[in-house]
Amino acid sequence: MEWHHIIEKGFSIITPFKLESFNRNNNNPYGVVSMPLSINKALIKIKKIKKRSSKIKYEFFFILNRIIQRRSEKKITKRVSYFLGVSIVLCLVFGSLKLAFNSLNTSDTQQAEMKFNKNNFKERPKMSVIHVPIIINGNGDFHTQALNEGWFGDGTEGNPYVIEDYIINISYPNYHSNGIDIQNTNVYFIIQKVTIHNEHGYDNSGFSLFNVKNGELRDNTAINNNYGFFLQYATNITLIGNTAYNDFTASYGTGFYLQNSTNNILMGNTVDSDNEYGFYLQSSANNTLTGNIVSKNYNHGFKLNESSNNSFIDNIANDNLFGFYLQNSTNNNLIGNTANNNYRDGILLHSSANNVLTNNIFNNNGIRILSDTLEESIQTLVENNTVNGKDLLYFQNKVKTVISSEVGQIILVNCSSIQIEDIIIEMKASVGFLLMFSKNISMINNTAINNYYGFYFQYSTNSTLKGNTAINNHIGFHLQYSTNNTLTKNTANNNFIGFHLQYSINNTLTGNYPNDNDHGFYLYTSPNNILTDNVLINNGFGMHSYTVEDSIQSLVKNNTINGKDLIFLQNEINTIISSEAGQFILVNCSLMRIENLIIDMKVLTAFALHFSTNILIINNTFNNVFIGFHLWFSTNNTLIGNTANNNYNGFVLYASVNNTLIGNTANNNHNGFYLYGSSNNTLMGNIANYNDENGIYLGSSNYNIIRGNILLHNGRDCIVQHDCLGNVIFDNICEVDETKTIISSYNVVFLIGIITLVSLIYIKKRYINYK
Repeated sequence: MEWHHIIEKGFSIITPFKLESFNRNNNNPYGVVSMPLSINKALIKIKKIKKRSSKIKYEFFFILNRIIQRRSEKKITKRVSYFLGVSIVLCLVFGSLKLAFNSLNTSDTQQAEMKFNKNNFKERPKMSVIHVPIIINGNGDFHTQALNEGWFGDGTEGNPYVIEDYIINISYPNYHSNGIDIQNTNVYFIIQKVTIHNEHGYDNSGFSLFNVKNGELRDNTAINNNYGFFLQYATNITLIGNTAYNDFTASYGTGFYLQNSTNNILMGNTVDSDNEYGFYLQSSANNTLTGNIVSKNYNHGFKLNESSNNSFIDNIANDNLFGFYLQNSTNNNLIGNTANNNYRDGILLHSSANNVLTNNIFNNNGIRILSDTLEESIQTLVENNTVNGKDLLYFQNKVKTVISSEVGQIILVNCSSIQIEDIIIEMKASVGFLLMFSKNISMINNTAINNYYGFYFQYSTNSTLKGNTAINNHIGFHLQYSTNNTLTKNTANNNFIGFHLQYSINNTLTGNYPNDNDHGFYLYTSPNNILTDNVLINNGFGMHSYTVEDSIQSLVKNNTINGKDLIFLQNEINTIISSEAGQFILVNCSLMRIENLIIDMKVLTAFALHFSTNILIINNTFNNVFIGFHLWFSTNNTLIGNTANNNYNGFVLYASVNNTLIGNTANNNHNGFYLYGSSNNTLMGNIANYNDENGIYLGSSNYNIIRGNILLHNGRDCIVQHDCLGNVIFDNICEVDETKTIISSYNVVFLIGIITLVSLIYIKKRYINYK
């Protein structure tokens, strides 16, 4: 049997079509003229199949060898088969040279027909191959690499370069390398069906375009890169159907990052799982994002920072911290987008004015505005948006209106004399009721359930909230930079904070009912407020400020906690307290004695000192609360024989110096004694056993004396220091794994000295005996 017949038989097995039908009239991308089957044409097809994979090549020789064995009248040895294989390879080389020669002699019309047809090319089946990272700098470099790599196209608009079907793995030692890095080009190109995977998720980009125009990226995948797709100073780039995701447990990275990039189109792309940002536009304008999906990312789904005149149309943001976050970004259009189940906000407008928000759909989140000026709060248009299937009511510059209809969320910006009554928002809307730069608003008998903020006043004044209810929110009632408001007979249950005042003064809170919150009332740098006749159950009163002036209140009187009085004293001197109470708070007090008090019910902090000195605290017991004893910017106080068990922290000292704690007990807390930013204190003879973390924790706390304390069976360690200097720690008893040891810097040195001395005596004795 002749050789060309053997080759024909081989191809009848491994090719699913007849070569004579593969011609220019049947979508032949190479324009090969139809002719009878010959060795040359068969070899051309062998070359095409060979390019798919080296594995196919070896399978072909195996099949060919089997055919020869079956057809031959006598047995062909392995040596003959090997000879046939070598012969076929030589034929392949000869056939490829002949094809190149024939192509040089084709007519101009035939050469034109042989040029790249983009649509047919994308449909041509091809297997992905492993490739090293690709770095291109400049048009000339792009042309050279296209020739060397065999990429189709010539870089013109009608015939772009095409890079496709590669798998690029970023691994040691090139963790920081970009997968495909193109710089300083304006030729037309397409990158499609390329996967770039960083094995360890180091700081790199999957696809990086710098100072590039006229590119298209389609159906590519970036895995575990710091930036999946990074466009910097890029223009007229189209990204369609690409995917960026992380499969690491640690959250980091950005799916699509545009920096100083304009007039780009991002359509139908996906960012999923554990990126920090899905799509991030930094100082980028006139871009269009349509039909993209972002879900389960650590921070923002879509973020704009100092980016204007962009359009977001029909995108989806699900299960992120924020769905859409605009910061210092103006004149953007958000139309027809969907935001579902984002933890904080569906859309947050932070100092971002004059944006258009229409026909957006929010489920289990909503819109929030955050800004420090009225000008940055005003929007161009907000209409036809829905929250949980109900209308989002947005009023701007509205005066003298009554709102009582069923809605999904209410936002008032620069409004006055508005009455809102009997409205129930019982599904998560980020903020149930939001007032921005508004005044004389009356809110009566409204309910907010399951939001991040129930009722949120920002830069709003002279308004009244009466008989409203906030349940299962992060913060029930939140006043920020708001003054002269009155909150009466409102209920806040099962929130993290019931009533939160932040940088807000001269407000009146009277007759309210915070129940079962982590914090009933919490005042953050908010002085000169009136709190009277409030009834707190299973929560308490907390304060946070860095000056005594920001801590002093106008009046705190007749409040009860768990049926007992809240003792709130400020500027008090030479007083003895020994009566029963629900909570004790001393602000700017001195020379006082606190003794024999017992609190054993849930409260924020049982006993708190703020900016107080020379207080003697003896034999008090505060169990089953959040913090037993809390010293805040307080000095020269003495705590003797007190007990704080079964709390989160037993004794806490924050920015407090020269205090003495002797013979106190803190068992079964998270931390027994917790010092932060507190120096020159003495802890002596205290007991801290069976705490979940540490017996004593010292953070940024220097020159303290920790002596003679008993620290047994604590979960992490007996004494932990972090970022500390000069602490003197000795003669403390620590029991770990049922073994009693002594923890002491002095004793360690002493023990080393004893061992050294014994060793010297032993050596000397051995030497004398030897002599």
